[in-house]
Amino acid sequence: MISTVMEGHMVYRILVDHDNLVNILLAEAMTKIGIHASKMALVLTPFIGIEKSVMPVKGAIELTVTVGIAPYCVTIQHTFMVIITHLLCNAIIRRPLLHQISAMVSTKYLTMKFPTVKGVAAMKGNQEALRKYANTFLKGKKALLVDQLQGSNLPHA
Repeated sequence: MISTVMEGHMVYRILVDHDNLVNILLAEAMTKIGIHASKMALVLTPFIGIEKSVMPVKGAIELTVTVGIAPYCVTIQHTFMVIITHLLCNAIIRRPLLHQISAMVSTKYLTMKFPTVKGVAAMKGNQEALRKYANTFLKGKKALLVDQLQGSNLPHA
């Protein structure tokens, strides 16, 4: 997990996910950084999230995002889907934004590198925060798997 500046406010606990297509901002985080809902565009398409569940979409919003720390930073405008759900992160940066800043992500080293005017910036993820997020997510998966097995006709050991 990393931190970035969105609309002039530092936003912590941002997950970097280079496998998906939609950047996400949680509605609660949007409210906390003082962005009014009137700035959002209406989105009629439902958002299919984890476990193929439909998550309520509040809308889409274009934000000014600064990735990195001055002087090694990039500021861009990017669209985020605003969803109403509870996650341990405030936002999820995905492939479109990573592509726009020409970022290279290393999951092994929890590092993201991208070019800036002053040179190459490197952002190191927070391993402790990511581990907490992964453990919480995996506990939910394990509980779901146990429920599925208990309801199935599989022989029990």
